Amino acid sequence: MSGSDLAAAVENVLAVDADDFRSRAENEAGVIKEELDAGTFNNPQAIVGFEYEFYAVDRETSSLARVPRRLLEFIGFEKELGLHNAEMCTSPQPLNADGLAAQEAEVNARLRTALDCVRSSGLRLVSDGLWTIPPEGEPTGQYLGRSVEDRGVRIAS
Repeated sequence: MSGSDLAAAVENVLAVDADDFRSRAENEAGVIKEELDAGTFNNPQAIVGFEYEFYAVDRETSSLARVPRRLLEFIGFEKELGLHNAEMCTSPQPLNADGLAAQEAEVNARLRTALDCVRSSGLRLVSDGLWTIPPEGEPTGQYLGRSVEDRGVRIAS
């Protein structure tokens, strides 16, 4: 998508009537609440599972690093399209207090094992999410606030 295409898409989104959107969202939320109260979504067979995404980084430089496929198989993680990505999936469990406790125990056990195993390969697994420590050499505000303007629309860069 070119900068102008993105600016046009942003203009289109900004043209939405916020009050109308809020009203429709509140109405839809009301319907969902009514259905929850009516038991529409009750299912004694409901299950839950989690998927966690990680990046592999070099332990010394913190640069993205390729995850050896044999290592992924060894620690029981899934292969991803990105060669520096790893995915941990938990086993489905009943959606109840015991099932959630089982999810927590499985996450802790598998993650602890995986972190111990990748350490010997000179790697670290880091969660695929928002970083909490800004990039070195650049203030957070400057890094997050960088943008360009196109057709009067400010676009993050």
